[in-house]
Amino acid sequence: MGIRREFTSIIRTFLDTWVPSGIRDTYWFMYPIARAAFGRQASTFLNFRKHAFRLTPLQYKHIYETVNPIFSRETDLTELCTGAIESHIAGRQVLEVGCGRGYLAKRLSKKFRVTASDIVIDAKLTKEKQLKLISASVEKLPFKDRSFDTVISTHTLEHVLDFDQAVSELRRVTKKRLIIVVPMQKPFLYTLDLHVRFFPYPFSFVAAMTHGIGKKYRCLPMGGDLFYYEDR
Repeated sequence: MGIRREFTSIIRTFLDTWVPSGIRDTYWFMYPIARAAFGRQASTFLNFRKHAFRLTPLQYKHIYETVNPIFSRETDLTELCTGAIESHIAGRQVLEVGCGRGYLAKRLSKKFRVTASDIVIDAKLTKEKQLKLISASVEKLPFKDRSFDTVISTHTLEHVLDFDQAVSELRRVTKKRLIIVVPMQKPFLYTLDLHVRFFPYPFSFVAAMTHGIGKKYRCLPMGGDLFYYEDR
């Protein structure tokens, strides 16, 4: 599925906002759409949320390894968010957590010293010699406290099972600034993704981040996503 993020955000907004919730949140309505998008893996996406919190870390990782080949889109970021990230980086040492196919990490490596991590490292990304790659879960990062000037995590926290632990780890390894991007998405049982966290409004995300939040932070709607940063 290689459709640009800008277009899929429009589709999601239409489904979530304009389709009556009694219809929108039914398996029979969402299955044909998921089947068209994901083929035989449609049921994996639609049933994921029902048992996600019972999965072991290995089972969780296996699902992502299974569905990863389906996605051909280079990044989930819009150009608007990418530009905002670049303009808000503080310092030279950068960590991207949840790097996916490496679009952002490769782009930032032209200006910064970048370490990129994910639970599944894309095989093609290993050819990028300018990047330091680490296979790791956001809930247990193998770095010392305050290791990086700026830590970035985009389209990752909506997937995590232990949100508080993931945020705690991101903050722990951040020296100056933490930047996060999540989809601005309404909660439904059946969605075309493997999300378990939903943030339909800026205050929804700020509320989730409140424990340990710094004095200086901002959370802005940006092209169907939420762009958040805080100074540590």
